[in-house]
Amino acid sequence: ATYFLRAIASTGMVVAALEHTDGTASNTILPSGRPFSFAPSLLSGAAQLRRRADEILATPGNLPAEFDIDPSRVFFGGHSFGAPAAVLAAGRVMGLGDGGGVKVA
Repeated sequence: ATYFLRAIASTGMVVAALEHTDGTASNTILPSGRPFSFAPSLLSGAAQLRRRADEILATPGNLPAEFDIDPSRVFFGGHSFGAPAAVLAAGRVMGLGDGGGVKVA
């Protein structure tokens, strides 16, 4: 995913690479400062997607104030399991609920 993100950033786009707290990251530091290690069975696949979509949508509010984000120019993208999470988040933004017709079981 690093090459993919670097290629997008090279076009002048701001890229935010998230460490998800759904148990799939090798090591994450939670907002409390507590480390959280790899625990892939922490949540079901559907719950992981929902958590990831929540985290994607919370990202703009967690960026430094000097990032002036135009909401009409936001691109959601993802690699591997991040792709359906991005679709789910985009569907919510578009008012289509959880994924705009993408079934999350």
